Amino acid sequence: MWILRIFAGLFWALTWMGLGAELLRSLEAGAWRVLSLGELWFTLHVGSLNLMQAVVQRYLWTKLWDPAAIFILQQSVWLDLLAIAVVFSLLWRWRARRRGDGQRKWFNHRKD
Repeated sequence: MWILRIFAGLFWALTWMGLGAELLRSLEAGAWRVLSLGELWFTLHVGSLNLMQAVVQRYLWTKLWDPAAIFILQQSVWLDLLAIAVVFSLLWRWRARRRGDGQRKWFNHRKD
């Protein structure tokens, strides 16, 4: 369960960093400039992006890359990371509630 919490925190931090990078980029340009996930990935490491495309198209499903992966890669980087952070946070909360140790006193509802 602690690994879900670590991943959730990591992706929340990456989300804020992505939003900050997009805001700084927009301030420098003088207009709103979206930093897409595909553009960031291309800037960081072109080879792995090409490898991912080849693996998805060759071994998984060709139609998975063009509509789905391209759509995700064209979205803002902080929006993609936000979705992942929310999923990990919800998984962590769900797992904590199933075990009974995730109850916080501000979430408890007393029946009077």
